[in-house]
Amino acid sequence: RLQLGHEHFSRERLRQSDEMLERADGLARELSDGPTRARVLQLRGLTARNRGDIDRAAAFFTDAIAIAAGLRDRALEGATHYHLGQMHADRGDPVPALAHLAAAAHILSDIAAKEARTAWEVIRELAAQLGRERFRQVALQAAVPWVIIEDASGEDDTH
Repeated sequence: RLQLGHEHFSRERLRQSDEMLERADGLARELSDGPTRARVLQLRGLTARNRGDIDRAAAFFTDAIAIAAGLRDRALEGATHYHLGQMHADRGDPVPALAHLAAAAHILSDIAAKEARTAWEVIRELAAQLGRERFRQVALQAAVPWVIIEDASGEDDTH
């Protein structure tokens, strides 16, 4: 069912994908299959986001992160933080965006995943959009003062 749900998602048949993933989620819950459930919740979050249901997407992503962290599936945890952070960035909500993007960058860098570079790129884009001072404020509010901000001279400034 997970594969069918992913296939529907890939074809942007979002309603069918959502229905199939809802069934897969129920089955994974019934079987106490945490790894499958975490992946299904991540896909449900992506589907909900693409359908424009941001609150529902955030709930699915948050649940997927919690399960992945409990299972110590760092790759899934980091990727899901990335999706949640990107969604907040797209909405213009910089504090949760930076919190999740920084978590993604940290986790994915820690496991040497190539996707870490993408998370850092989005963080840099967010910094450029906000400007140096506002980005510093956002980093403090997001409780990630360690993020690196490159200033115009190219020098790194770590908080």
